[in-house]
Amino acid sequence: MIRRVLLVGAGAIGMLHAVKLARNGEVELKLFADAARRRRYLENGLFFNGEKINFDFADAAFEPELIVVATKFCQYREALEMIAPYVRKSTILMPVLNGISSADVARERFPETEVVTAFFLGHASVRTGTRVFHDGVGTTYLGLPGSPASAAVAAIKDLFDAVGISAEVPADMRAALWKKFILNVGVNQTSAFFRADYGTIQKNHEMLDFARQLMLEALEIARRENVDVSVSAVEEAMKVICTMPACAKTSMLQDVEAKRETEIGLFAGELLRRAEKYQLDLPANRQVWEKLKP
Repeated sequence: MIRRVLLVGAGAIGMLHAVKLARNGEVELKLFADAARRRRYLENGLFFNGEKINFDFADAAFEPELIVVATKFCQYREALEMIAPYVRKSTILMPVLNGISSADVARERFPETEVVTAFFLGHASVRTGTRVFHDGVGTTYLGLPGSPASAAVAAIKDLFDAVGISAEVPADMRAALWKKFILNVGVNQTSAFFRADYGTIQKNHEMLDFARQLMLEALEIARRENVDVSVSAVEEAMKVICTMPACAKTSMLQDVEAKRETEIGLFAGELLRRAEKYQLDLPANRQVWEKLKP
């Protein structure tokens, strides 16, 4: 079993994994943070559901077997550069970010390292400063597109099973990743565009129709990219949206309200870039991009 893990990013998704890893006595978990974040974490503490979680910070001598990267995408490339001294040929790198491109970015930066594609699907976390709240509903999906059998994937799955992290390995990781992406394109962008929580969206037909249109545009790009997803992915995503806790807010809405940089580039920005080569117009996603672009 993997014993030494480095976590990069102690936000909403990072903490969901870190808490269970930290509580397992057989796992040596270290947190990577730059000087400013380390100072803030030490001064304010890191809390999960009201409980303070004590982490050890990685020093230069630490040799992780697994690196979990859970930053926001706007900080992602910088984070990859900062952790470069910890990455070796034998290291497994697992980004857990929104979007469809984070694993590819890591593979480009570390071509000799095994990079596992992963994403989290579940109820939204709420992050306020260094405090994260989550109801525990969610699963981490991991795999390699086009290669379901992988020693690295199996090793991470064994680790997560041992510490109590819900994890699954889809038969088609690329399709699973795009299905999650289509959901994010619909609900994250709709919530940020209208500044609405799940409950508001669920009761508003205009918002639901807008989310569906955003996702249908994403589905068209997926088809052009030869991803094995059908129109049912959109209706499945609509069911997810309509069954989320009404008071919950997407991460993008939380970023808008906190005046943080959003991940709009991962969603509408990514789709519009891909649409150019097919000479496609994506009016709903362009509308969101024009309102929320950096």
